[in-house]
Amino acid sequence: MAERQGATYKWWQIFLPDRGGWFFVYLLFGLLFMRPELLLWDGGSCRHILNGVLILQNHQIPSDNYTSWVYPDLQCVTRSWLADLISGCFYQNAHLIGVVFVCGLAIAAGLTWSYQMGRARGLGLLSGLLMLSVVMGTVGMHWSARSHIYSYLPFLALYYMLFISPAGWPRVPLIAAIMCFWTNAHGSFAIGMGMIAVKIAFDIVGLVRRNPEAAPELKWDALALIAAFAATGINPRGIALYAAVTGYLINPNVVHKTDEWRSFDMTAGLGSWAFLLLLAAVIALIVRTRKVPSLAELVLFCGLCLGGFESMRLVPYCALLAMPFAGPAWQALRQQVAAEPADSTKHQRWLRKLVQLEQRAEPQEKSGLKLAIACLVIALVMGVVAMLTPSLAVKDFDGERLPVDAVNYMMEHNIDGHGFNYDNWGGYIYLKTGRRVFIDDWADFLPPKFIDQYLQILLAQPGWEQEFKARNFNWVLAPNEAQISQLVARSPQWSTAFKNKTAILLVRKGTQP
Repeated sequence: MAERQGATYKWWQIFLPDRGGWFFVYLLFGLLFMRPELLLWDGGSCRHILNGVLILQNHQIPSDNYTSWVYPDLQCVTRSWLADLISGCFYQNAHLIGVVFVCGLAIAAGLTWSYQMGRARGLGLLSGLLMLSVVMGTVGMHWSARSHIYSYLPFLALYYMLFISPAGWPRVPLIAAIMCFWTNAHGSFAIGMGMIAVKIAFDIVGLVRRNPEAAPELKWDALALIAAFAATGINPRGIALYAAVTGYLINPNVVHKTDEWRSFDMTAGLGSWAFLLLLAAVIALIVRTRKVPSLAELVLFCGLCLGGFESMRLVPYCALLAMPFAGPAWQALRQQVAAEPADSTKHQRWLRKLVQLEQRAEPQEKSGLKLAIACLVIALVMGVVAMLTPSLAVKDFDGERLPVDAVNYMMEHNIDGHGFNYDNWGGYIYLKTGRRVFIDDWADFLPPKFIDQYLQILLAQPGWEQEFKARNFNWVLAPNEAQISQLVARSPQWSTAFKNKTAILLVRKGTQP
């Protein structure tokens, strides 16, 4: 349970769509019926869907690089088989709209949990909604139908168990269950183990300072760490998964040569600006009130914040933590504003009006278990309607970001043979055609020398022609702005078979369909 101004928040008010339930329903509605392509822009989603489908068909996790004609026998075992299985199951039974539904459900639930934890920790109705809009913009920078979406839920569930729920024996098996799911869903489970370690470190600090609550907290958290470590070993790799994740994180192909692990970039879109705005709001609240939930949470939030600047993949975790972390500071600010005399400054008047409006609106806010269940039922009904209505079916991935029309042209005109493709499009080409590709975005499984050769060709670096000719490509499918596209298009030995604003398909002259 959590306390806020004398009100007790039960667990279901955190994990069922109670306060903020309307947001849960509206967001899921928008993703299903208004912007389903919002989650279908990334070619990397295809490999996860394919893995899930193959698991269902063969009853085993794929172990070879089945999409590649260059390295077909290379060991290539997913680290997110459970998330892949969920996506593959919905894809097999409801095609792309099914994938949108299950991923949209995870996104909506994650944002709702974050909001409701913030409310339980002290955020008000209006301040919570304002902050939620910024958090949604921040998290939205990484919205796609990929396995990391599912990791937001165990991340928040673990945060609740460690920092919001009371200490006791139920914490141990629940944390073990959370970590078991997280480990099999996504490699970011290492964040969870770090969260537990931070909590234990500050339990020890409290024990040294003779805090009477530190001893029982340390006991249950230590048992939770042992149980969590054992639970992470329940996966196809066993304890060797730690080595696999570590190898992924230090792999130069991943860290230095892929876009998903790039450092903070102001040109990345609205999400970057939303993240800065969110941090500015949280810092202003903390400085004004000098109130944080705990030193352990402060260290955790700062660690994720710094991690987000180092790699934007960590930004959504920091953003989801922002509302429950800032809740106590907002509650303290409300109390300060209520106690202070009226101020003539414009800033103070605006803040006082917001607090007063919040205090008037909150007693009229509808809440309760029946409302939460009703929101869940509405969400499930929307999903069933979307998946069973042919006119609402999503025909394909987002053609603005993936070569949908170009691949359709390849299939219609029987353009076959080996070709050069943009890496992020490899999984999509295989999903649509069933033909092995030169490369896809699973760069960490490929030899570093091969990645260098691919980039040499894509970027038309010195010596690219030799590598290009050695592969004897029949076609090239890449973005229009890619250097390889522009140079090959000028060659008299090649012709442009298809071109739109997303992609260009070049075919070697004399190639037989």
